[in-house]
Amino acid sequence: MNAARMFAPLIVSLGLLVAAGCAGNKEKVEELEKLNATLEQDKQSLSEELASAQSSLEKTQADLEASKTELAGANEKVAELTTQLEAAKSGSADANARLAEARTKAAQVETELADLKAAYEKALADANAVSENLKAQIDVLNKKVAQLSEELEAARKALEDARKKEQEPPPEVPEP
Repeated sequence: MNAARMFAPLIVSLGLLVAAGCAGNKEKVEELEKLNATLEQDKQSLSEELASAQSSLEKTQADLEASKTELAGANEKVAELTTQLEAAKSGSADANARLAEARTKAAQVETELADLKAAYEKALADANAVSENLKAQIDVLNKKVAQLSEELEAARKALEDARKKEQEPPPEVPEP
């Protein structure tokens, strides 16, 4: 399409040149030759511009292809990083869930430990109270044992004295 536009004035000028040559008009021929020379220069300039534009287009297309390749690589990297990010988020969510569960269990253990400590302290206080009570009862029983030992000793002595008296001949009673 561009070539047809570029060569159309050339074809028209050639037609005019032929017509002018036939008519024998020298001035018109010279004018047409100048016009033809100008058209040739324009054609040459346009051909160079076209070649330059095609070269630029090819370079731009090559750059575009390189950019597309880089973009595809970047998109793959983004997809890979997105996958890694999602995995990290999932792992983080799992870790947070496990942490929350561990904290809950730790709180339960602390509560149980506090309950056990309170129960231990109560049992220790109860044991101390029972121990003091038993010590008091033992003191009372020791006093009773001591008292009973004294009474037993006194009873033995009395029994011994009574046996001795029995074994002694009866006292002689003076006769009246």
